[in-house]
Amino acid sequence: MDTTSTLIPEIQKLRKGEACMYCRRRKMKCDGARPICGQCMRGDRAEDCEYAANSSYSRTQGLEDTIARMEARIRELENPDNGQGAKLVLRNPYFANEFQQLPSSDLPVSSHVAQNVQQAASSNLWWTLDEPPMHMRENLFLQSAVEVGFFLNTNRFRQSSLRDLPHGHHERPHPVLLSAAYLWGIHLTGEPYTQHEDAILTRALSQLTGSLSSTHPQRIMHTIQAKVLLIHYLYANGRLLEGKYHTSSVVGLALAARLNKVRSSEVTDAKPLPAPVDSVEEGERIRACWTIFSLDKCWAVAFDSPPNTHCPAEMAGQQLDTPWPLEMAGYEQGLFSEYGTSNRTSYTLQNFLNEVPASDSGDSALGFLAKGAILWELSTKIFHQFRAASGQTLATHIDTFNRLDRLIDQVIASIERASLGRKEYMLPRCIASAAAIRLHSGLANTNALSRGKCLIAAEAIVLSLNSIPDLDSAYANPIIASAWTAASQVISSEVTLWRSVVDTVGTHEVERAERDLKRIFNAGLNVMTVLAERSQLIRYQEELTQQSYVALFGL
Repeated sequence: MDTTSTLIPEIQKLRKGEACMYCRRRKMKCDGARPICGQCMRGDRAEDCEYAANSSYSRTQGLEDTIARMEARIRELENPDNGQGAKLVLRNPYFANEFQQLPSSDLPVSSHVAQNVQQAASSNLWWTLDEPPMHMRENLFLQSAVEVGFFLNTNRFRQSSLRDLPHGHHERPHPVLLSAAYLWGIHLTGEPYTQHEDAILTRALSQLTGSLSSTHPQRIMHTIQAKVLLIHYLYANGRLLEGKYHTSSVVGLALAARLNKVRSSEVTDAKPLPAPVDSVEEGERIRACWTIFSLDKCWAVAFDSPPNTHCPAEMAGQQLDTPWPLEMAGYEQGLFSEYGTSNRTSYTLQNFLNEVPASDSGDSALGFLAKGAILWELSTKIFHQFRAASGQTLATHIDTFNRLDRLIDQVIASIERASLGRKEYMLPRCIASAAAIRLHSGLANTNALSRGKCLIAAEAIVLSLNSIPDLDSAYANPIIASAWTAASQVISSEVTLWRSVVDTVGTHEVERAERDLKRIFNAGLNVMTVLAERSQLIRYQEELTQQSYVALFGL
């Protein structure tokens, strides 16, 4: 079910300022209809649709004026020696827990950080220093850690990053990791800090070049983590070629660090990493392995290009023996120690794909994501093989097709049992459903069962998207755009199919089916429109599906 080129009716452009305030703020295409525009009508948000021309001072303009005053206050705080005579208090106006006024002498900052803040305030160039002010460091990206590929223990990272020690000290995170973390913190915080993202990104990429040659005891793991954070950032901002380059690089580094051999039964003298100090540190290595594996597989499918890891690997040195990951809380609670230090694993992926029972089930969000990723990749291979196969050779792929179909069904069912509505299971559910669509899409036009499975998977993706809590402030892994695109293509094909049989089933039945499909499409599109605010890549895919929606259903 490939996307075919479609002529999209040109939308009449509005003059500047004629779009409603909601569409203008969301950077959405507005038709300017009054009293409620088409976008707000489809999104069932009539109460949010307002025009600045309706009154001399709209509610949205009031909010924008408030933001302007807050930005002016920040400029005052960054320039305490501006001759006004008032003693200014450094605080972050974007976090409610920091609104309390404190005398500057009572600010809870260390001596090193206080000096850093003073230098930043006096120079008004905080982004040129090694680290930003404390109030920015305290509010990093950790609430979105899963979505940006953070596999280290968040509590330990936060504690070490805020220690009263100089930048680069061995008891604090490696400088390249801090820079990558600050980059994400600034990106997710929003204006006015985002204007300095390029400076922080340039610094982080520069630090990568010498990070492995430093003497920092965690240089390997922290460099790997920094690379993963930067890869997610590059993809999210549409810098795809750079993202692919660093993905290849981090896969090679992970293999060199033998992260694919944690707890392996393979005997070797190669030990690029020291023995882990506890189960949490070992868990970080296990989660690093599967984070990188999932990253490589998912984006290989998105780009329709070969992955950097080939599994099942025929080479013994590259096969993945690392056990399936637990949630980080499991390592903190010592659950992994139940396996015992003598317990070794091997052929983890091969056993899964061959349906061999294993002691570690991999029923964590990251485990499900890794399973969904490998099934998505293998389903893509089968899809291409089916398209190229003749009638005689098609039968040779049936066994593989049926096995993948069973595995996808099992993974989806396991996610449903384990998720309990938690947000970290949203992406694995979408990826597994995208794998189902990819597997069956080659047969959907001729096989009713495959067509039904594609539609069920598309609805599951939309349902998962609508389960995201606190949507307006949420950040989503941009790979979700590929899953959504697959779902939207299924819905579009289904609409086209129903319209083609109107003479057979009747107008009433076709209109009923089309209403249901339009509702599903609209529900997914509304979520993606919000998520697009924080990712250029999602915005690009969302605009394409907006065009498909208009072509199918009109404005």
